[in-house]
Amino acid sequence: QDPDKRMEAWKPKGETTSENALVEAHKAGAVASVQAAFTMAAARPRDQTAAIVRMREACRRSTLAEKAFYAYPRGNQVVKDLSISAVRMMAQNWGNLKSSIEEITREPGRSLVRSSAHDLETNYFEEKTFWIDHQITLKDGKVKKITDSRDIYELCANYGTRRLRSCLLATIPADVKESVAIWCEETRKKGLKESPLIDRVRKCVMAFEDLGVTKEMLAKRLGHTVELIIEDEYCELQDIYLSLKEGETDRSSWFEFGAPSTGGKAAGVTEMLGKPAGTKLATPVPPGDAEAKKP
Repeated sequence: QDPDKRMEAWKPKGETTSENALVEAHKAGAVASVQAAFTMAAARPRDQTAAIVRMREACRRSTLAEKAFYAYPRGNQVVKDLSISAVRMMAQNWGNLKSSIEEITREPGRSLVRSSAHDLETNYFEEKTFWIDHQITLKDGKVKKITDSRDIYELCANYGTRRLRSCLLATIPADVKESVAIWCEETRKKGLKESPLIDRVRKCVMAFEDLGVTKEMLAKRLGHTVELIIEDEYCELQDIYLSLKEGETDRSSWFEFGAPSTGGKAAGVTEMLGKPAGTKLATPVPPGDAEAKKP
């Protein structure tokens, strides 16, 4: 049942709830909450050295490092940045930061959402307010309107999280961000050496298939077959995959559609799955040649 209808049913006959009073009470509660947070921050100031040490330890976890980056296209280049998982880790360890995602109002077909981050020690505040249309793009490119309250909530949370990352990064020093990126990259590359590349490529191809990206589309982007993928290309594909999975970009930003099919999803990975685990890859194409073949 709709929340507004439930509220109407709860109201006693002949009485109304003052919306102004509810709004004022909400504002008073929010002010009290912020004041309490400032008081706590003043009593327990940030230890920057300890915070950075904690971040360094967190970056040594492979589970974080593998999801620490996402990629997006900019012209003919691929730009890599820290994912929301990595940024939230930084915020948790940096401390004395207050952040939020709030749906301010909802209209038919769209919602107004605000993401914000507040440094309680420096009083630096960053926020982004934006409209979100109640619709999603399906794998086949069609747009679907959504009306279910839960789906709308999740849509707002998803888009709000993307802006929240930007807000949090604005409150944390840039050199700390750069250090976290370096540490996560070191951990990721160390972890990549612990399993054969061919095994990881198999899993990568299958993961992309689940997002509607075929083996042929991957090969067309790389400029060579997926069996010739080298470490740097694999890392780039990992970042692109996370970007697609989290909705940061869409498939058309990275891949050309209409590549000839070899018989569907299963056939797309049959050749690779048929090879025994640990099989060495053929000598890869020199990076310069691979780059020259990219669209």
